[in-house]
Amino acid sequence: MTSRLLVDKIESKSGTQIDMSTNDVIMPTGHVIQTTPMVAINDVQEVGANSSQNTLIGNGIICSITPKKANSKIRTCLSYFVFVADGTAANIFMGRSVAGGTYNYVNSGKTQNRFEGQWSNGIIDLIDTPTYSVGQTISYQPYWNTSNTSSNMYFGISGGAITFYLQEIA
Repeated sequence: MTSRLLVDKIESKSGTQIDMSTNDVIMPTGHVIQTTPMVAINDVQEVGANSSQNTLIGNGIICSITPKKANSKIRTCLSYFVFVADGTAANIFMGRSVAGGTYNYVNSGKTQNRFEGQWSNGIIDLIDTPTYSVGQTISYQPYWNTSNTSSNMYFGISGGAITFYLQEIA
């Protein structure tokens, strides 16, 4: 005579669960599922010319992730140097594209910075809740505009790095 033990899920003391039908770990809410490699763009300076329109910064300043789970949140962390003329505000915020689609503004990420004629370091660290299907790649890229359309914005600095990474959060 043989014995069998059949279970639908196993749960640890910490709350981590394993779905036995798929051998898939079910991550508790708020845990990091994956982190992308950090994108470091060195010695790049993107000059934004006189724009009050929302414009993608471009020049390789992009980071992508393919979520492993449905309904995940995506944390974006972008660190950059920026310069605008005295009295000009530079608006830097995050854009998102799902599965190669059009970039859309991520509402929670807009930052308005008055850098007042000096180089400054800025960070956009936000949690996004995108709509996607598992297997679709989500790309993020910063947008910008300035409050003074006769003033350029300089994004990135010679001798410095722009860094960018993403995290999928359960």
